[in-house]
Amino acid sequence: MNKKQYSSTGAGPVSRQPRSRGFTLIEVLVTLVVMSFGLLGLAGLQVTSLKNSRSAALRTTAMQHAYDMADRMRANLAAVGTGNYDLGAVSAGTSTPACLTTTGCTPTQMAAHDLYEWQQALSASTNASGNGLPNGAGIVCIDSTAESTSTPSTPSAPACDNIGQLYRIKVWYVDETPAPGAAIVYKAIVVDFQA
Repeated sequence: MNKKQYSSTGAGPVSRQPRSRGFTLIEVLVTLVVMSFGLLGLAGLQVTSLKNSRSAALRTTAMQHAYDMADRMRANLAAVGTGNYDLGAVSAGTSTPACLTTTGCTPTQMAAHDLYEWQQALSASTNASGNGLPNGAGIVCIDSTAESTSTPSTPSAPACDNIGQLYRIKVWYVDETPAPGAAIVYKAIVVDFQA
């Protein structure tokens, strides 16, 4: 049996409006706001990830350059023994093309040539292979003290005390580009070498 409902005024049957189904405009707008905050968060994570990835790549490259010099020193122990690698200041070295031929060169010339090639490899502006470092510089010196984190060394003040027999290979680079007019903040990688 179909029962009809009547209005309380007795004017006839009451028609029910069907309930609307779906989303209202406010629900859609709230969803868009929540999703946009989520997407902004994802974009921030991506930027941070890229920055950290670049920093890790620079640190790895600096470490490779430091170990490259340690290998060069191991191959030329005669020059290490006479102190030809211990400069005390950042030096460009001297190019000696004879060291790259069968004619050869002296251990002292090879040390100067090693330092020349190493400084060329460190500098991003002179490195054709693209694995240089931004503002890259390096030094090999005798140093008995550990690298200080409170007053880190820089290429202009390498903090080598020339005490003892422990060689320190120090490589500096800039991880983040400073703002115009701001001071350059160097990162350092230090590798010890004992002859």
